[in-house]
Amino acid sequence: MHLQIFQQQVLPARDKLYRLALQLLGDPEEARDVVQEVLLRIWSSREQLPEYHHVEAWCMRMARNLCLDKLKAGKVRKAAIPEISRREHAPVTPLQQTEYRQQRDYLRRVVAMLPEKHRIVWHLRDVEGYSYQEIAGMAGMSLDEVKVNLFRARKAVKEKLTQIDLYGIP
Repeated sequence: MHLQIFQQQVLPARDKLYRLALQLLGDPEEARDVVQEVLLRIWSSREQLPEYHHVEAWCMRMARNLCLDKLKAGKVRKAAIPEISRREHAPVTPLQQTEYRQQRDYLRRVVAMLPEKHRIVWHLRDVEGYSYQEIAGMAGMSLDEVKVNLFRARKAVKEKLTQIDLYGIP
């Protein structure tokens, strides 16, 4: 039974775990290490899996905590611009491709400048699509904190992107 829960609820979350770790650490190798560590820890405590109502949220919280521990310990040198998009859609013309690439790069820079809490909440909500309640559980915040941090993150991103759009200044 525990193997079935692991296969149905934990393994499908690998990509989300990786994207979160990559967003926080900015290093693909370190992000893969975090995902592997999370999967090993969960497998080691598989007897507890039936106790959790939302196993994926538990996994995401564990990944977040491992990433923050690595950053605090100084074991990871954070990359300047982490990868944030799930899938890149290829625009039709070369001009559209260039514009898309520039916008994506600006967005990455803007998100990289956000405070850590804002970046985590923004990623979990706007990239991964989690609900506010799920984010609160994953990030260890109250529902109000999640909403405030998300509002501030979106506002900061919007202001920076508007500034870039109006003045051409990144």
